[in-house]
Amino acid sequence: MVEGETVESEYGPYKTLQEDACSNLLRALHAEGVATTRRSLGRGSISYPEEVGKADGIYIIAKGVVKLIRKYRRSAQFAYLLGPWEVFGPLVLAKRPLQWSHVEAYTDCEIIQIPKSSLKQVLLKRPEIALDVVMIQEFRLVRYQEVIACLLSRSTEVRLGTILCILGRQFGRHLDQSRLTIDLPLTHMVLAELVAASRESVTASMKRLHRRKVIGKEKGRIIILDAKGLAEISRQ
Repeated sequence: MVEGETVESEYGPYKTLQEDACSNLLRALHAEGVATTRRSLGRGSISYPEEVGKADGIYIIAKGVVKLIRKYRRSAQFAYLLGPWEVFGPLVLAKRPLQWSHVEAYTDCEIIQIPKSSLKQVLLKRPEIALDVVMIQEFRLVRYQEVIACLLSRSTEVRLGTILCILGRQFGRHLDQSRLTIDLPLTHMVLAELVAASRESVTASMKRLHRRKVIGKEKGRIIILDAKGLAEISRQ
């Protein structure tokens, strides 16, 4: 996070631009009669594992949350959460494969697949839509930069501070003027996957964040009590 940035700052416009770019692309595809595929997935469903390294298209999350998973040891995995109007899949125009082991529906969700052939077809027919495609890819770059920022610190507490700031921007809902709830079920095991740490170190770090009164918990949801304090921890 940059100096002076808080959990909720600037993310509203970011999400709006992202949704607009995806919506413009889908409208152009529909107007040209170009094929897309919409799938509904129940929570816990694993999607597209057979396509790792050879998926022929990009995937837009129309509803819900998905978890991208990458195994890095025999019994360990790193995960990342994406919400509505975010995109995953290979860089089809650059012919680069998926970097994730598989994709899991973290909540009930709907996913729209745009085949590579459909994407090329609409770009040829409507060159102006290229700006939206570029914007979608730039948003993906922002997300990958966030992943890198989260993993830079050797401290689990700092990593947690970073990922909680990110999740607050993605999935935060204001309870009142000062408190923000991350509107997702997040176990310590899931948080451990998000910061590539052990569950035990995440539990100990969460206790310290609770003692520092930057976070709390209500009805099974993590509450950000002090956004500025959490942002300061993420910058350590």
